[in-house]
Amino acid sequence: MSCSIFNVHARLFCSLLIGLIATQIAKAQDASANSSGISVAVSQQVKVTASKLRLRLPIRVEARDEASVLKTLKSHQETVRKELKEFGADDSAIEFSSPLVTAGVPGVEDLDASRKAARFQVIQMRNMNPTMRGQFPIPIFEDEDDSELPIVYAAEATLVVDWKLEKDSEGAAVLLPSKVKRLYEQKDLAGTKLRVELNEDEQSLVEPLLGSSSFVSYQVQSSPSNRLYYVGELLPEQEKAAFAEAMKKAKAQAELIAQASGIRLGKIRSIQTSTRSEPVLQSMIDGTSMQSEVTVNTPSETNEREVTGTRFDGLTKRIQLVVVYDFE
Repeated sequence: MSCSIFNVHARLFCSLLIGLIATQIAKAQDASANSSGISVAVSQQVKVTASKLRLRLPIRVEARDEASVLKTLKSHQETVRKELKEFGADDSAIEFSSPLVTAGVPGVEDLDASRKAARFQVIQMRNMNPTMRGQFPIPIFEDEDDSELPIVYAAEATLVVDWKLEKDSEGAAVLLPSKVKRLYEQKDLAGTKLRVELNEDEQSLVEPLLGSSSFVSYQVQSSPSNRLYYVGELLPEQEKAAFAEAMKKAKAQAELIAQASGIRLGKIRSIQTSTRSEPVLQSMIDGTSMQSEVTVNTPSETNEREVTGTRFDGLTKRIQLVVVYDFE
């Protein structure tokens, strides 16, 4: 009886061992197969025609109480929409993101951190010039009454508006950004005139929290960044032609490698693709191009076929392929 049980256990162990060996052999074969082949990377640029000019403008308004700040923002957005329509923008091309309301001491993101920084700054000044310690008493913030600090409510939203470009008028398309820039500056579309102004007493309370050496007025800190850029769309037939041309390049390179290695090129094993816009998006801020990331967040869903840039004739899309061939 014991011999029978031993035989069963022995056969089971052998079966498990054979299965484990077979699995390891299969993994080794897969690794060997994945490591072999001819891999080539190619790219193909596609020139895209600009079809519209887009303005992406952060809007910010402020108020002393929470209820009125949203009313102020809504009223301002209606004014902005009216001005844009008079300028020639189509109503359906004007979008506003959902508003974001925040409240706090103007220019101070973290009250406790600002107080600690102000205290540390005074201590440093006293240590650097001991003779002036009497003029720089170390502030004690534990007993400060936060209710005396001015609280400002801010409502922010992002405006995105497109203007269609005339197909046969490159001159008009090139001049349009300067006209739009004058529009949002002269009409104050960003809402810079709808900010809370602190009186002298309030400024005196806030200024120590900002640091005397780095104090910047609240209005300057809150100024938005303005962006104007051209937008084009990669057409399906352009993408198809670009992929076809990239595949020709990939095969030609792989054949060259195979011939130099004394082997014959086999079938395609895998293809990896990617597309990206070029050049990197540059923002037109106060007449100066500022480089930034290509990705642009807008209230509506992002169109992956869109290409953006600051030059009317400089929109390109790069098609990239990594193709792996077998060899014989």
